[in-house]
Amino acid sequence: MGKQFDGFEPNLNFRRFHSGSRLQVTHHLLSLQRHSEITCRTKSLDNVIHNPFPGVFGDIVPCTYHRHLMADLAPPKGGLPPPPASLHSSNQPGTPDSQLGKMTESIDKGAIWVAHIKTLSEAIIAHSEYLDSWRHHRKYTHLTMLWRFSDISDEDKTCVTMQVNHFAKQSEEKKTQLSAALSHLTELDYWPLFPSKMKTTATELKSNITELYTALQKLQASSLTVQQVTQSQLKSPEVLIKQLQSLETSLAGLKNRMDDQFLTLKVRELEQKLEVTGKKVEEIRREVAEVIAGWSVMAAENAELRHGNVQLKNEIAVLVRQQQKHQEAITASRQEIISLHEAVKAALMQPHGLSSTILVPPFELDTASLVEAVKPVILQSLHEDIWLLLEDAKNNMQNLLQEQNSQMYVTVLSKMATTVKIVEFLATWMDHLPRQVK
Repeated sequence: MGKQFDGFEPNLNFRRFHSGSRLQVTHHLLSLQRHSEITCRTKSLDNVIHNPFPGVFGDIVPCTYHRHLMADLAPPKGGLPPPPASLHSSNQPGTPDSQLGKMTESIDKGAIWVAHIKTLSEAIIAHSEYLDSWRHHRKYTHLTMLWRFSDISDEDKTCVTMQVNHFAKQSEEKKTQLSAALSHLTELDYWPLFPSKMKTTATELKSNITELYTALQKLQASSLTVQQVTQSQLKSPEVLIKQLQSLETSLAGLKNRMDDQFLTLKVRELEQKLEVTGKKVEEIRREVAEVIAGWSVMAAENAELRHGNVQLKNEIAVLVRQQQKHQEAITASRQEIISLHEAVKAALMQPHGLSSTILVPPFELDTASLVEAVKPVILQSLHEDIWLLLEDAKNNMQNLLQEQNSQMYVTVLSKMATTVKIVEFLATWMDHLPRQVK
């Protein structure tokens, strides 16, 4: 496969080519241009100068790439190098014309052109991929060396380190592929041409190369001033370091201002949310105050009912004591009535002869005694009726109190459920508030 190219740098893309291979590649690229019927030679040469491989090195910085290209393709001090021996004449030393004709006839020229162009395109693509990987690796490596790198989170540091390792590995792989492609490209001996047009093509290529070198010399002369200015600027690293530090300071200030604006917006949003939440809390406070006021009224009514219930219990106790006394009086009256009944019965059972001698006192109706005799019976009936009424009143009072207490509990709990939800929401929101502000 040929020797490997160690220490390959991205911008020094074709430095490892030996001079004969480079000139062969340049000659045959221009020959391809001629065979493709490109009529405007000046425009084509201008395109070759500014971008030798259009569409492949479009992302390379022009000054850096052209400077290295001119260093590779600049003519030596002794003048233009002679074109490859295979391009000057078909008569090479040790190779007769007949043998060359037989060789050219036996080789499929189209297949050779396709293979060589494919090899060249693979080298160009490998160079572009390696350059892209190298730039990414350099970008992430420079990011790790910034003084702000220590302020980011550990997760971001791990991510950046993984990117550095990934692009370093990818850069090494692309470097190996590029070295292999360039080795394979340098192993190509010649680029076949049609023998009948070889001298004409060599003459035209020589004139084109002369014009190309002239244009490159002009471009190199125009870029000398830029290169000198760049070198003079690079001689003062302290100024560059100060400029980088001021740039980092400006970036830090810009980031702080952006953070301040972001925090200001967040604080405003939080203030608006607090204002809305305060209004809701005020409404809930009013509703709770109304519920508490209703609770006070209901508590006063309940106290009144309790006081009335106590009074009723006291009155019932008095009536019970009176009923006991009346019951005792009724019992005594029944005993008297029984004794009188027995006496009357005994008197009626005596002989008639004796009955005439017994004097029966006259019976006088007394209203007071009649009332006293009837009063226990009336009181008993009244006691039974009043007891039933009091029991009904007691039951109705208990049912009314239970219904009122149930309604009051339902109303208060429904209002307090909203309050509990609001308090839980505020507690959750206050727990998350320091994290958002931070």
